Amino acid sequence: MRYRPALLAAILCGALLTGVFALTGCQSAGQPAPSATARPPETTAETLEEIFSRELLVKENAKSETEIEPGLYSLTATGGEGFFRLVVPGQEESLIRELHFEQMAWVEVKAGELLKVKGSNLETFEERELLGPSSSRLNNGFFLVGMDICPGTLAVQSVGRVGEDGTRPVCAVFDNAHDMSQGPVRSYDFDFSLIYIEVEEGEFLYLHNAEAYVPPT
Repeated sequence: MRYRPALLAAILCGALLTGVFALTGCQSAGQPAPSATARPPETTAETLEEIFSRELLVKENAKSETEIEPGLYSLTATGGEGFFRLVVPGQEESLIRELHFEQMAWVEVKAGELLKVKGSNLETFEERELLGPSSSRLNNGFFLVGMDICPGTLAVQSVGRVGEDGTRPVCAVFDNAHDMSQGPVRSYDFDFSLIYIEVEEGEFLYLHNAEAYVPPT
């Protein structure tokens, strides 16, 4: 019986080791295993920045395809909708003006600025002048009086009281095509579906959910 103390000691050690292993196993089971399917969240269309087909730096004596000279330019929408954004480039861009349009729009650019274009053909004032009016009806755009439409009295019709995007028809006249922060020189309310306005040569007519008829020349 002299081996009994040694036997008891061995049994006690075995019991202690079993308890330690069991406790370790319980703690491990409480921690989630790494997921093999974990991945970064997918980027949706709402989080994407506008993707521009061209970015043009405005420079005196522009020499490359990514540069244009200061002046007045016409953009014609391709594929149903055009968009441009005019900014002062830098580490943090400063927005000057941007516009979605369905037909055409004019924009004036100055040296040091950056013009970003999407879904649009770009033409100089001289190139656009050779073409003359391109449509008998103007809508959803920013038009030059004397180029796209004749000065004088103009009939403008609302295209529905509320547009598809939830906005009311807009008819406004601006004196420049560069910085819109000062607002229009004249704007018109659609008390009736058809209104008459006066426009002068050199002014710019902004139409949204509204349509103007261009009589034949």
